[in-house]
Amino acid sequence: MTSTDNTEGSSCFALKTHRHIEDKGSLQLVSNSCLLVKSDDDEYTAKNAQPVIEPTYRMQPKKKLTRFLMEELINSVMEENFAEDECFLKHDYSAADAGKFCTSITTLIKKHLIDLGYERHKYVVQAMCVPCMGQGLDLASRMISDTRWDEYAVKEITPNSSMKVFIHVYSLYAE
Repeated sequence: MTSTDNTEGSSCFALKTHRHIEDKGSLQLVSNSCLLVKSDDDEYTAKNAQPVIEPTYRMQPKKKLTRFLMEELINSVMEENFAEDECFLKHDYSAADAGKFCTSITTLIKKHLIDLGYERHKYVVQAMCVPCMGQGLDLASRMISDTRWDEYAVKEITPNSSMKVFIHVYSLYAE
């Protein structure tokens, strides 16, 4: 990929696309195209972009995020934000409100995890709210993780007799 700057504040990137020729077993240049990127906001500069974290080749974190700390964080977020009477958890299950609740709780938990300041950790937060109607629930997921440095916490909350909330938080060390 090559880049050329234009005087009008836009950049042109020449993208080379390749196609595999089966009979020859090689790559052949098919076309050149130009992707024109313009910025309507003149204040946007490279300084405003997110920093790129270069690899440190460190094989282990400086400090490990523990399951106990993640469970305490889930409990504190739930107590802080969902204690009032108008909260979703105080009413009967509603499918329309469950999606909004799950989105807001995952966003809050992830924000609090990031605020803890653990370097080079990636977080996955899942929330599932299901009605209690006498049915069973099977949930399965697969993930490759290093058990020495990665951690997870699962919290099951039964706020009332009409629903259950499952919150899964995964902390993955990324070198």
